[in-house]
Amino acid sequence: MAHREPFAETVTRFDPPAHHHVLIRSPDGRFLGADGDGLGVYDHADDKAVWDETDGGYRHVVTGVNLASEAGENGACRLRFRDEAVGADGSPGEDGAAFAPGRGPEKLPSEYLREFRDNGWVCLTSILAAEIVDELHRVSCTGPYADREYERGRQPLCQTSALARQAVEPISLWLLRE
Repeated sequence: MAHREPFAETVTRFDPPAHHHVLIRSPDGRFLGADGDGLGVYDHADDKAVWDETDGGYRHVVTGVNLASEAGENGACRLRFRDEAVGADGSPGEDGAAFAPGRGPEKLPSEYLREFRDNGWVCLTSILAAEIVDELHRVSCTGPYADREYERGRQPLCQTSALARQAVEPISLWLLRE
């Protein structure tokens, strides 16, 4: 029987996903989610907070709840659920609140958790937006910025918000909590 190195490195490659779900932020930064057939806002991004974009709105990936969307300013939108405006806390509101849809994960958070428990590791493929990855390359002088000199006069955290943004990526945080 061949002896196998216990810590032998392997290379695993993941292709960029063809589709990303959507996370919708409420005005106070929490996540709009669906539980059963109602809406609410949550401090974390688990399966309740994962949506897909549709023509004219969003569909909740787990429950199938549909929201109509009207474009607003600065990428925000107003949402309607059962012909009623959605307030900042997810309940019906007279005028409705301005929600901010953004890039979400490739898979449901529960799928990532299952892979993590089965394998001892998980890859959140392309979880960070391209502009964050570009800023991380820039501040670390890697990738397309490899010809630049590393700035030692300031801490990297003071050079770009991308470091903080990657540290608080919501799906990663949820996995850590679980």
